[in-house]
Amino acid sequence: MTRFLIIRHGETTMNARQDRIRGWLNVPLDPNGRKQAATLGESLKNVALDGLISSDLDRAHETALIISQHTDVPVIGQTLMLRPWNVGQFTGVPSPECREELAEYAMDMPDKDIPGGESFDTFRFRALTALLVLADTFLGKTVGLVTHHRVERLIAAWKENGCPDSFEVHFPTFLQKGVPPGACWVFDMSGSDDDDLHGN
Repeated sequence: MTRFLIIRHGETTMNARQDRIRGWLNVPLDPNGRKQAATLGESLKNVALDGLISSDLDRAHETALIISQHTDVPVIGQTLMLRPWNVGQFTGVPSPECREELAEYAMDMPDKDIPGGESFDTFRFRALTALLVLADTFLGKTVGLVTHHRVERLIAAWKENGCPDSFEVHFPTFLQKGVPPGACWVFDMSGSDDDDLHGN
């Protein structure tokens, strides 16, 4: 089975100091975000990764490139499919001001488009379908996916719900705070909870 290292990109000015919704804004890493990516790269030097794939947004792709520089693991692709939820009118808004509304869109109105963005269902099916396609493409491999906060939470919430074919997720997991910028965790498509990438 395919194993993924789910990597959240490093910090940007919008989530380090302002905590504003980034969405599809193409915000670059800030200096601390580049340091976080380098630190993660150093920690992954002895991990047997077969490649890195990132979202096509700059903050994720740059994180992948920095990790690659430290590990010699190649960046083998980037894709729009790993972008975060396009939250339209909420983009740029301070997170505490719209957290409850976004939760309502996800839980109570999952098929309704956010004005200027996409529905939670569109986001969910896009990102999780991409995960399944990549799992088939890289069967038997271990691949780092450099993505975003809400994609990281979506995968964790799907896993918590048992990875159903319906893509139903465990909303308390989706809505909780995920791993910090520049951090990662292992997702094994076999359903195993073994997170040992070193084969020990």
